[in-house]
Amino acid sequence: MVDIKINETFIFPTTFYTIDVGSMLDMDVDAKVYKEYCIEARTEDPTGREYSNTDGWQSKEQIANINFKSLFGATCSAAGGIAIQHGMARADNPPFIASAWINFNHNKRAINRPHIHPDTWMSAVYYVNVPPQSGTITFLDSRIEYHMVNSNPIKQTDFNSSDYTLNPKQGELIIFPAWLQHYVTTNDHDDHRISIVMNVQLQV
Repeated sequence: MVDIKINETFIFPTTFYTIDVGSMLDMDVDAKVYKEYCIEARTEDPTGREYSNTDGWQSKEQIANINFKSLFGATCSAAGGIAIQHGMARADNPPFIASAWINFNHNKRAINRPHIHPDTWMSAVYYVNVPPQSGTITFLDSRIEYHMVNSNPIKQTDFNSSDYTLNPKQGELIIFPAWLQHYVTTNDHDDHRISIVMNVQLQV
């Protein structure tokens, strides 16, 4: 057998980040404040709004909410590091939170349908409350042409999978490209799954 040297190069990579924000937030204080405010917001506006959510609850815009100031700061700090790493921004021109809202998935019918977050750079989700078996977030490969010719892999790998599923953890922040289609599965626990969603934009 001939020994062949193979050089592998990644092009058009799709990157996804999980971030432990414990070092940036006072988790004993902030996490409690976030949960209390999220529950209060839903009580005050039980109708909320519908976007990708089916039978769950989504708040109206929260960008001016001072209760989330520390979370917004931590998210911008993490996204700023990503932007610099990707050559998308300078250290003196950090990203900013363009929009934010609260999601409740509170029963076994509540889901978030497949969707993207248009007109923004990155999206972020902070998990306020995550009971066991309360659902996952799944990301879908947008390369339709690739799967037309590679539909029967003999083994699932990062290179041939058509989706990626994450079991979120309470207190975890995830950041992903806003154009990456994703959906959220049902909550099979009696307690609420609560998250704060943010769209992160680059400075012009």
